[in-house]
Amino acid sequence: MGAVISDFDHSVSYNIRDCTFKNNFAVYGGAIYNYIEDSDNDQYFNVINCNFIGNYAHALLNSGTIYNALRNSNQVFNVRNTNFTENQVIGSAAGIYNSVHGNQILNVFDCNFKNNIAINDSGAAIYSMDGLGQNSTILNSNFEDNHGTDGQGGAISNFRSDN
Repeated sequence: MGAVISDFDHSVSYNIRDCTFKNNFAVYGGAIYNYIEDSDNDQYFNVINCNFIGNYAHALLNSGTIYNALRNSNQVFNVRNTNFTENQVIGSAAGIYNSVHGNQILNVFDCNFKNNIAINDSGAAIYSMDGLGQNSTILNSNFEDNHGTDGQGGAISNFRSDN
């Protein structure tokens, strides 16, 4: 989990700035894995001015170069001025995998998603499970040549579970 950064339920906030994640490999979260459950604290997860290039995650479902999941918690998840280029996953989300069972504000501003591939699923740039809703904003971002091979949402896919 998380080739470079892996956090499982430590309920901490992150500011990741001016970093490059290149050619990393993991089952979940080719570069970053973040999972929060039952936290009473508000979490902030910020990825700003970063580059994700050629990272690979090989879980059959829900892979992600950035894997972010929260359960029964509150979070503000900001991705700003960040590039996702030539990342590949076997499952969904060669860029951002986001699963929300709690309260979240998701902001994706001024980002570029190019040539990302979700080999057996959809949402090659962004895949969100219950996370793209009224508190989500994607603004001034570019999506170019992203491919999800299941034919649903080559760039962005939003899935609503029955929870």
